[in-house]
Amino acid sequence: MKSTEDRLREALKTVGDTMGSEDVPPMRRPVSRRSGLARPAVLASACAVALVLLGGLVVGGKALSGDGGGAASSPPEDKHVAVFLCTKTSSNASCGHAEATDAQKADIKERLANIRQVRQVGYESKLQAYERFKKAFSDKKHWEAVKPGDIPEAFRVRVSNDGVKIVQQAVIGLPGVDTVIVEDKPRA
Repeated sequence: MKSTEDRLREALKTVGDTMGSEDVPPMRRPVSRRSGLARPAVLASACAVALVLLGGLVVGGKALSGDGGGAASSPPEDKHVAVFLCTKTSSNASCGHAEATDAQKADIKERLANIRQVRQVGYESKLQAYERFKKAFSDKKHWEAVKPGDIPEAFRVRVSNDGVKIVQQAVIGLPGVDTVIVEDKPRA
């Protein structure tokens, strides 16, 4: 049986051909405590990028996107930020190979909600992330390699254009936060 990491790597490799370099934000490289040398967080970051590229903001189980299908759309100046939470398989050293705790999630959500430029904060469970991934690739077999629980929980944040850096600075490095990804392009 393939490991979670192998299944994700396989699925993301297949999906990778559809992404351009302009779609991927620069990665922060965590520093290994053992050697002091940086090591890439390839799998976790690739998963986070794939989720963001799949688009949509999930709030209370409802997808918010600009698809015209009865979902709310964001003003063109708004940005979407995904704050991915720590998992046992996170390669970010600050996660300590542990899931984000309920207290950490509450703190992250409160900090996001208290930022003036934040328009909406939504929580996306591992199951919701999996379902969105599966739906986005329903016409392909890519999602079959990904299992429920492989994709991390996240806070999906809709923020005014001038608040992106503020949101990033507020949550990067918080206990329970693995990766923060900014989506520049609105999703159709």
